Amino acid sequence: MCNQGENRSRMAAELWKKMHPAHEVKYVGFYNNFDTDLLDWADRIIVFEKQHENELKLIDVKYWRKSFNISVADLYSYNSSTLKALLYKKLKSIEIK
Repeated sequence: MCNQGENRSRMAAELWKKMHPAHEVKYVGFYNNFDTDLLDWADRIIVFEKQHENELKLIDVKYWRKSFNISVADLYSYNSSTLKALLYKKLKSIEIK
């Protein structure tokens, strides 16, 4: 989850799917209309900023507990090579159980 669901979360979802083809992946933005059913569905929620963690806590702390903050600022456009490289490095560090 990022702000709009257009750049970081979209690119992260595409990369995660390539890295883990057996996983089902969805993405959304905090400032788009989304349903908490999507948060309930998720085993893991990847966020990009401390602000996103705080927003998950406000919705329900159970969602925050499922989240990983990979700390990628909202500076990049979708499909930028810099964003891809940064996300790939960050996503590789997430352990899968």
